[in-house]
Amino acid sequence: WLQARQGLNLIVHVTCQSPVESVALAEHAADIGVDAIGMAAPSFYTPELEELVEFCREVAEHAPELPFYYYHIPSKTGTVFSMFEFIQRAAAKIKSFAGIKFTHYDIMDYQRCLEYAGGRYDILFGRDEYLLAGLAVGVQGAIGSTYNYAAPLYTRMITAFNEGDLETARRCQTRSHGLVRLLMEAGNDIACGKAIMKHLGGIDCGPCRLPLPLFSEEQERWLRKELQDWKLLAAQHIREEEGDG
Repeated sequence: WLQARQGLNLIVHVTCQSPVESVALAEHAADIGVDAIGMAAPSFYTPELEELVEFCREVAEHAPELPFYYYHIPSKTGTVFSMFEFIQRAAAKIKSFAGIKFTHYDIMDYQRCLEYAGGRYDILFGRDEYLLAGLAVGVQGAIGSTYNYAAPLYTRMITAFNEGDLETARRCQTRSHGLVRLLMEAGNDIACGKAIMKHLGGIDCGPCRLPLPLFSEEQERWLRKELQDWKLLAAQHIREEEGDG
């Protein structure tokens, strides 16, 4: 994997239900020389805020040389806290605390985290379909599924936003909604994302592991048709921007 990085930073996910297992993964991540570690809340026993910070602290302390990121994704973990309250406690207790991957819809909470301690912490935005809203409150970094196979669309959006061309930026966001909609309508967003990566990105990421189901042939046919429609709309969007009708 070190040869495949090609200059990219690598954050290794170390979430487990037990801190013992998370610690083992964190120590392994440090041994192989990654750039940072990240973890979400354990989801079987939903922790309270103080217990969650303590869980994170215990894991982070076993890889003290690595920046530590908390992965806020309540749609998967069921753990819903104000991240502004979390960041205040984490900053005081976790020496290697570097920031949050914020995969939630609460823009106000996101902005408060972004501005905490004079913007000291790296608050990565994690909702592709809300990226333009994130840019409006100061997003400097984002991690998202659809960026893997539609990066030019998002770089176009960011460039347009930075140039003050909000009309183009909004249209780019609308185009991205089509991809996000496919993930939602598929019922299995991970398998759908892998299939889109194969059809749009040309990279076969392989099947999902259990308990996620495989993408059926019928779903593949549906997706190919939907992607063809999406590509036609995206191409039309580009032509219109360039003044070609």
